[in-house]
Amino acid sequence: MAPFEVDWSELPKDLLGSVLQRLPNVVDIIRFSAVCTSWHSVAYDKSYSSAPQLPWLMLPYKLGHEGKETRNFLNLSENKIYQIKLPEIRHSRCVGSSFGWLVILDRFCHALLMNPFSGAIIHLPPTETFPDVLGVNGSKPSGEIDSYTIRRRESYREYSISAARLRVELMSKALVTADPLVDNNYMVVAIGFSGLAFCKAGADSWTQLDRPNLENGRL
Repeated sequence: MAPFEVDWSELPKDLLGSVLQRLPNVVDIIRFSAVCTSWHSVAYDKSYSSAPQLPWLMLPYKLGHEGKETRNFLNLSENKIYQIKLPEIRHSRCVGSSFGWLVILDRFCHALLMNPFSGAIIHLPPTETFPDVLGVNGSKPSGEIDSYTIRRRESYREYSISAARLRVELMSKALVTADPLVDNNYMVVAIGFSGLAFCKAGADSWTQLDRPNLENGRL
């Protein structure tokens, strides 16, 4: 008699979702998603929420390692460091994280959301729409951005600044108001060199929160 064989990829989604909801560690969820295509789809299906997870901490890279494609993450529940390959992180700067998503400024100072576990990427509005960024100039023949023109509010003077330098100055901190996989009405809020700005899901530009209007109780 032939041994009984089970095609694990054919298990019902509800059963897989029930298993997913009981996994205690994000590492287990990653392993779950790697079994096959059907398991992967359940792992990132917003209908099935996993058990509450302790956050992972992305450790700062060492000086001179900003060109590497890997970053180290500390798993607090295991007190263990994992190295994850993230090609998009090369020459990039992380300015915040929320709900498992990183807010990244890439090497050309383009803002994006990246989920380091699923690999999902959401591009945010163009940098030239950020408050007091006036435009892009000096594009190289290859199409790579060379510099931006910005305005300093304290002097109202215009400056040309390299993409690498603007990547340091554009945002000091950013957060996401909800998990984009669960809530389509999320926003990204950033503290920039010209004040507080935000963009809504699907928006094509950044919007500045005007401080005088906030003081008057209006938006």
